[in-house]
Amino acid sequence: MKKEDFLKMIAEDAYNVGFGAKVNFSSYDMINFIPGFINFISLAIGVVGLYVDYFSSEHISCILVLLGILSLYISRFSELKEKYKSTGNKTLELFSSLKSLYYETKEKEGEIDSSFYERRENIMKEFYSISNPKQLLCSNWLAHYKFFCEWRRHIKWIDEQINFDFWDKMPGTLLLLIAFGISVLFNISDLYDCFR
Repeated sequence: MKKEDFLKMIAEDAYNVGFGAKVNFSSYDMINFIPGFINFISLAIGVVGLYVDYFSSEHISCILVLLGILSLYISRFSELKEKYKSTGNKTLELFSSLKSLYYETKEKEGEIDSSFYERRENIMKEFYSISNPKQLLCSNWLAHYKFFCEWRRHIKWIDEQINFDFWDKMPGTLLLLIAFGISVLFNISDLYDCFR
């Protein structure tokens, strides 16, 4: 395999590993933050609703019930919270190993010996063995933000090989939701008539 192809392969693997770490940390953050935030908002709106009639309306009550259901959904994952954290930390170690392998390969003159291929294969085997497919809904949205925005300085070497564009950095499901939201806005009067 050519050196350039191997470097690209390492970068693609590092994207998968690094993004996997961010998905685990996103699930961990969501479990820690969202239920408490929902409880606070619900309590605050309930108190304000004692004084302001609008906040005790059916629409606000419906939204609070939906937020309560979201909180119940997230609380189902609370026993996995520490697993998300430990998997995220271990995956970050594998990401660092891939980064080291990338720079060692880049500096190597001549043919790449088999030890480089074996190191890459062992790192990826370990990644696949610890991967956790059970993640919270929308955790990949937060992971996109964490990976491409918060971590942008740490992934320049990956971008060197993959050349991410705007669409790579946006979660596809979020784009669908935005398109749906825009279509709802254009038909808002029809929707308003349905709820009257």
